Amino acid sequence: IFCLYSFLNGWYYRNREEDVKANILYNDFYYWLRKKYHLRDTRGWASILFYKFKTKEKALDAFFELFDTFYQEHISRDFLGKVEWLIITLEDEAYDEIAHLLKEDLKCTTSETALYMKLQSHLNTILEKRSKYPRTHFSLVEELLEELNEKMTP
Repeated sequence: IFCLYSFLNGWYYRNREEDVKANILYNDFYYWLRKKYHLRDTRGWASILFYKFKTKEKALDAFFELFDTFYQEHISRDFLGKVEWLIITLEDEAYDEIAHLLKEDLKCTTSETALYMKLQSHLNTILEKRSKYPRTHFSLVEELLEELNEKMTP
């Protein structure tokens, strides 16, 4: 598991100028594992798997199964699923106020256009106040804003 981790780190840093989407692994999958196993520490995803499965071999086998599950559940989602995933990660980082606002928007807004406008406002707030939300997945926020712009452009 640690060899895979090192290989992926090297590959990511070698290709980072090519916009490699490794943040899926280093941010999203990592937070998903922390939530799944109710962990609050700062271990990386490889260490979490080693901790849970006790051997490198079992951890490596589990990685492929868990990453596939994670990908199917969270990354290949529709727009609203991505918003829900952002809410989960915001709550995990104790950004409860903005997470609550997004939840309320999803729950209480009946007009699609009004929902998109509220979401756009909150997502822009996150980007404008990066220092207030330093551990946010800004790439996901930017991706959601791009999708919102496409949805709102006639």
